[in-house]
Amino acid sequence: MNVPNLRSEGLTQESLKLTQNFIIGGLTQPLPDSFQSVEIGRITMLMFYLGAYKILFPEQPLNKVIDTEKTIQYILTSLSIKSDSKEIFQGFTGCEMYGIFKHGHISYTYAALASLSQLGYDLRRIDKSKIVKSYHTLFRKECKGVFATSLEEEGEYDIRFVYSLCATCYLLNDWGSINKEILFEFIMSCRSYDFAFGQMPKRESHGGSTYCAIQSLSLMGMINRLDHIEELVQWLVQKSYLGFSGRINKPADTCYNYWIGSTLKTLGYEHLIDKKFVLAFTENCVSKRFGGIGKNQEALPDPMHTFCSLTGLSLIGALPVKYTIDSRIGIEKPSYL
Repeated sequence: MNVPNLRSEGLTQESLKLTQNFIIGGLTQPLPDSFQSVEIGRITMLMFYLGAYKILFPEQPLNKVIDTEKTIQYILTSLSIKSDSKEIFQGFTGCEMYGIFKHGHISYTYAALASLSQLGYDLRRIDKSKIVKSYHTLFRKECKGVFATSLEEEGEYDIRFVYSLCATCYLLNDWGSINKEILFEFIMSCRSYDFAFGQMPKRESHGGSTYCAIQSLSLMGMINRLDHIEELVQWLVQKSYLGFSGRINKPADTCYNYWIGSTLKTLGYEHLIDKKFVLAFTENCVSKRFGGIGKNQEALPDPMHTFCSLTGLSLIGALPVKYTIDSRIGIEKPSYL
């Protein structure tokens, strides 16, 4: 198929075309064997492919490549609303093959809603009442204000799933009975001595956790209550050396183009980044064999790092886009919000 030429200050036309082909392949071809381990999160991968496609193909509608209506119905089949029980989370599962066995998962619910929105589906059409009423089932008593992935006792719970909850509430435009004040207190309890955030209280500051904290506060309308912003911005900017890294003394990883870049964008400080170094690092991480972008120069490409690389570059003004990406959710803001 013909692919459009994009202009970037750092990514070459060859790299952009290779990455375009990687995304088209991901949307139209069966997943490779190496992706079997993440089959349960297929909807999350779809969100990454769709987001990257919209950046790389600004003039070409998705329905030129995939059957968007069929894809929408595929996502909707993973909506797990099987019971009137108030003790089951009524959300989306990550893959249709698990839908008849598993209850909803908050992160897959966010990914499903984001994917549907990118496909042009009006999220107001979803019967959200049972989803909203079941938010409380994910609350964990072990730590006030934290939410889990799902109801499984062995399931994870930390600030990542607080963010997934906030993004879900935002996209559905309904916070139900969620006590935002309790969420605020938990988020602030995860702040470390350097004013960045860890996954849980007393954990090391991390770029991904800081993203979850700041974007959650913004989605809840509480970002104005955040203090020590100058120190936080300094921590974020210090994560930029050649490419972005997620922690002190860790090597650069392209996914932090988004986790760090979008956080700076939300705070209004993305202009502090020296774009040419981030672009150069990202260019070196493009696979000349497969297309797509890996975490570093040695890694194989994958949809998550490709999406995060491109979206992060767009948010810091290093890659042009034809629409406005909401830095808090990684996609274009739905028109009804």
